Amino acid sequence: MAGKYYSFLTALLFTISILLPQNSLAVDIRIGVPVPEKTKEYQLMLDQVDRIRTESEGKINIELHFMKDQQSRFGERVVTGELDGCLAIETDFASLGLGPESLAYSLPFAFPSREKVIEVRTGLDEMLLKNMSNNDVEAIDFVDFGFMYFGSSKDLSTLDEWKQQVFWLPDADSAAIRELKSTGLQFRQLEVKKVLNDLKSAQVDGVLAPLPLLIMKRWHTCLKYIYRVPVAYSYGIWTLHNQFLAALSVEEKNEVSARLKELGNTLENAFQQRTDNAEKVLQRYGIQFIEPVAEITAQEQLWLKQWLSGEQNELKLSETVLQALSAPAMDEK
Repeated sequence: MAGKYYSFLTALLFTISILLPQNSLAVDIRIGVPVPEKTKEYQLMLDQVDRIRTESEGKINIELHFMKDQQSRFGERVVTGELDGCLAIETDFASLGLGPESLAYSLPFAFPSREKVIEVRTGLDEMLLKNMSNNDVEAIDFVDFGFMYFGSSKDLSTLDEWKQQVFWLPDADSAAIRELKSTGLQFRQLEVKKVLNDLKSAQVDGVLAPLPLLIMKRWHTCLKYIYRVPVAYSYGIWTLHNQFLAALSVEEKNEVSARLKELGNTLENAFQQRTDNAEKVLQRYGIQFIEPVAEITAQEQLWLKQWLSGEQNELKLSETVLQALSAPAMDEK
């Protein structure tokens, strides 16, 4: 009798296990992130991945691949199937087929403040992500890396004085850099490791960089002023390969997307903390944070208007995007 009862119970449990949704399989994700190893952000992301694994009871396992050098190209590795997704930066956008709208937020002087970033992105993010998704990848979310600012050894009061300065720019080809070069300001592009010597020898008078980099590379020792109006907004875009997504249920896809956004929030908070701390350190070194004079801010708005105009709209942005980007530039700073 006991044997018959045991056989019946076993059969019942087996039947139930077939009928219930099969959510016990783990989702393993290989993700590339543009963060160097052995940094604070690197450790924070590893810790967050461990928390996600624990909270999901082992159902979401994220394997992070970090930057080994400046030549890391995660977008190409996603397209070839070596990775399931990545936090794409501008050098990845083309290989992932994200299109010109992936660069919409990169136009210089488009955002005079963080509040305007939030305002514009609230209205545009969903549309841009949908438009960027294609046959290879789906765009999941933007990740805020922060702003780049002009730093100079001189207090620049007129447009002519600005045009006489030579500013360092990253040695890269990007939409923001191409637009800045069209302003009539003088720029010099060279490797990061050469910048400090050029500042000391006055081969360059200033730099365009995020605040933490000024301290990390000791450029602050050659600067006296930081101009508070942000020049360029930096960001990444979470992307996942469609072949990976096709193997997931709707619930799993939503869970994975939510977890990537959590990782993005971790990075955003870390970058913002770095920036806040850098500003305090720079002020302790006697560097002054000043507002550009009205002539300069008016010229910046004019440059932006020209870039967004039809004949110079290199990115071929939609009218909706153009209007949203134009609005913050005309607000009072």
